[in-house]
Amino acid sequence: MSSSEELLRQARDEGRSVPKEPRRKTAVVACMDTRVDPWKIVGVGLGDVHTIRNAGAIVTDDVVRSLIASTQMLAVDRVQVVMHTDCGMLGLTQQAVEEQLGPVPYDFGGFVSLEDELQRGVERLRSEPLIDAPKGITGYVYDIDTGEFRLVVP
Repeated sequence: MSSSEELLRQARDEGRSVPKEPRRKTAVVACMDTRVDPWKIVGVGLGDVHTIRNAGAIVTDDVVRSLIASTQMLAVDRVQVVMHTDCGMLGLTQQAVEEQLGPVPYDFGGFVSLEDELQRGVERLRSEPLIDAPKGITGYVYDIDTGEFRLVVP
C-alpha cells in the first residue's frame, strides 16, 4: 500500500468517530510552518479544536470567514491566535515579494513585529460583530527554540 493510500485509510478510520463541532469549543489560528504543530502546542488532538492555518497566522479575510462559521454555526466560543518566533513572514515586505516574484495582485501580508501583528489580528477579530466568542479571543507566541508558549494578548 502506498503512503498516500495509507494516509487516506487512516483519515477515513479516524474521521468516523470525530464530532463536527470541536469538543473544546475552541478555534486555533496558527502558522503553516512545518515546525509548528498547533495541536501539540495547545495540548489537543483530533476532534478537539478547529485549526485554521496560513502563512504567518495572519488574520486575513478568509480567517475571519472561517471563524464566523466556527462561532456562529459550529459551537466555538473561544479563539486562540498563535504566532511563532523565526517566522518566514517576519520582516517580509510587499516590495521584497514583488522584487522576487514581480507584481502580485494581493497584499502578501508580511510584518515587522510578532507582537504588533498579533495585537492587530486579535483586535480585528474582536471588532468583527459576527464572530461570537464569549470566552475570549487571545494571542500567543510560540518560541520555536525553547517550546515556550507565551500569552501576549490576554
